[in-house]
Amino acid sequence: MTVPTRARPKDLVPLSHHRSLDAVPGGFLGDPRVITVRISDLHDADSPRSSGVDIAHAHVLAQVEGPLPPIMVHHPTMRIIDGMHRVAAAKLRGRPEIDAILFSGSLKEAFRLGVRANVAHGLPLSLPERRAAAARIIGSHPHLSDRAIAASVGLAAKTVGTLRRNLTLTDQTAARIGQDGRSRPLTTESGRKAAVELLTQNPNISLREVARKTGISLSTAYNVRLRLFTEKEPVYPPPTSTSRPQPAPQQLSSLLERLRKDPSLRYSDLGKAVLRLLDVQCNIQTQWQTIRAGMPTHCLDTLAEAAQHLAANWTAIAADLAGGASAV
Repeated sequence: MTVPTRARPKDLVPLSHHRSLDAVPGGFLGDPRVITVRISDLHDADSPRSSGVDIAHAHVLAQVEGPLPPIMVHHPTMRIIDGMHRVAAAKLRGRPEIDAILFSGSLKEAFRLGVRANVAHGLPLSLPERRAAAARIIGSHPHLSDRAIAASVGLAAKTVGTLRRNLTLTDQTAARIGQDGRSRPLTTESGRKAAVELLTQNPNISLREVARKTGISLSTAYNVRLRLFTEKEPVYPPPTSTSRPQPAPQQLSSLLERLRKDPSLRYSDLGKAVLRLLDVQCNIQTQWQTIRAGMPTHCLDTLAEAAQHLAANWTAIAADLAGGASAV
């Protein structure tokens, strides 16, 4: 295909050979060398922005002195990937041409690239737009991990995971590719079984060799060997349930009241500090709906991820306390 452009010949080659999204260099998500294309040859973007072009923003860009960053264009179709507002600004200036970077990957990759660019700079996407883009990328790239998709759309990985669970996917994969480009299995059961066979046949084999041959992580290989040599089940059985019943606010208040009446806590500095900490936790649970209603929308994803970490911390604390109590 002949590119409809007035380009400097030495600048025409590099980006037309970027055929996958992950091959595109960082920075402005593309090679700094650009070509010049006629605006009349461009087609509107398959944009994640549901509201379309913001004319007021385009007018602001049109008044900027000096050149704007180059737009990004899908080479086979000449569809704009990123830069609709810059194109609108160029039209307002009466310019027939604009600087562009070419991308020759698939349309699915082009959409993901456009989302990533809109998250990284320019007029930000709204939360519903980012969620909608994430759902679309989950469907078109089911092999990508939650964190890899989250990095593209500007959401928390937990949010992407929730969206994935709520979608009905026909293309299920046994492994996912992370941000580092490495493929990781969704379950380690088959890898654990293979590791058991290797360790049984050759107890002196190195863990790195086990991990390399079975595709599991080094820490998983260590765990398999530890469980195997301590006569525990080296391959974890499938969980029967991932949900646990949550205590009602009244139960938590009752437990806290019992602790308040304990003199060993009431009359010690450490005990008072613990009671104050638990008081805060109790108040959050009883007043959560009011707190939730007052939280700004753009903070919800980050807050959700923080809550997940806090929940994990409290789970570890509960396990430690239960173990200490049983040892007494």
